[in-house]
Amino acid sequence: MNIEIAMFGTSGAVDEFQEALGEKAELTFGLSAWEPGLPYPGIDSFVMAYRESFGRSPSFHAAGAYGSCQLLMEAIELAERLDSDALREELLHLETTTIFSNYAVDERGYQIANQGVFIQWIEGKKVVVWPPNLAEREPILSNGDERR
Repeated sequence: MNIEIAMFGTSGAVDEFQEALGEKAELTFGLSAWEPGLPYPGIDSFVMAYRESFGRSPSFHAAGAYGSCQLLMEAIELAERLDSDALREELLHLETTTIFSNYAVDERGYQIANQGVFIQWIEGKKVVVWPPNLAEREPILSNGDERR
């Protein structure tokens, strides 16, 4: 049909995506909420402990759960009690960084500090290609069989 696609993306940011598709995953983009190579405090020890416990790298789901627990612990320490209204109030005003990302919310409780990343499968590896301040390398765009 002579369709030339320079860029194809999906939600394929989990390792199973590449494992299932193999070479067909090459150069595919995906949106990820978190990757193990991001520069957040405590991330290296979290990744190492997770690998030791489960024999595999953590997904963004695991990192999000762990980061949520970090937020809850910090809110409890600040509120000095387990009252849900007091915890909500602390979380509304909290600005911090967990292993998952930066955290701050607006008056509705909607996250405003976390920025996801775009990954690309390059030579069988998941690589962060955006945003520029977190990118491991430039993305590769494809034009038919040619790469630029």
